[in-house]
Parts: sequence; C-alpha cells; structure tokens
Amino acid sequence: MNALHYSKSQIIIRLYKENTYAYLSFEHDGEEFKDPLKTFDFFKNVNKTENTGMGMYLVKKLCDLFGYEIKIKGKRVLLKLN
Repeated sequence: MNALHYSKSQIIIRLYKENTYAYLSFEHDGEEFKDPLKTFDFFKNVNKTENTGMGMYLVKKLCDLFGYEIKIKGKRVLLKLN
C-alpha cells in the first residue's frame, strides 16, 4: 500500500531468483523514503503524511516472523525470501 500511496503513476513489482534466494521488490516513481532506518519503527510516520505509521512496522514484524529479510533502498522495498 505504501507504493500505491507514494507513487506518482507507476509501481514496478518484481519477483526474481538469485542463487538460492527469491526476491520480491516493490518500487514506485514517487518520493524516496526520508529515513529508511526509522521507517520500520512503531507509529513512525517519516514522510509526515496522514498515515498511522503502522504499515511498514507490521510488514517488518511479519518478515521477522517468517525469517525474511527486508530492506529499503531509495524508492524500493526489497524482500529476500528463503
């Protein structure tokens, strides 16, 4: 949903394999994440919008639960799946 919210007009979703890992990537053409490290904090709304700041926190918790790695690079959220 963040990609939809911050996108100007385009969202690119990629699923690809590299070595023994699968990767899922969401990239939008809008504004970059202002503070990628704080994006996963509870109730942290780093872009100062009307959002609650819970979405990326919950995504991170689910990734941790399933052993997935999640990173933010610029306008892209990347999940490394086992």
